[in-house]
Amino acid sequence: MDGEMLDMYIKWSERKMEDPNWEPIYQAEPSPFDKVTNFFSQYAIYLIGGILVKDVVTEYMDKNGIEMPTFAGFGGGGGGGGEAAADVLVSSALDGIHHLSNTLV
Repeated sequence: MDGEMLDMYIKWSERKMEDPNWEPIYQAEPSPFDKVTNFFSQYAIYLIGGILVKDVVTEYMDKNGIEMPTFAGFGGGGGGGGEAAADVLVSSALDGIHHLSNTLV
């Protein structure tokens, strides 16, 4: 127990000794509908914020002539090719981030 918890316990014990029938009043638990609404509204805010940030970044890149990395090296026939696709994805993403950081700095 830390000092704050110990202090709360001492106050609770003193109150209980004064009035043995005393029960603490707890906050009402939210309804299941409120829980679901809060959950979806929280993640909707994250989703909308992410879309707005993407729009701001792409608009900035378009305005300053920065080319968005393309991932056109994917596919190309049958199976396999996953390693090449991953290499293209990583190198294109790193090039885009490097170019963006150089432009901002």
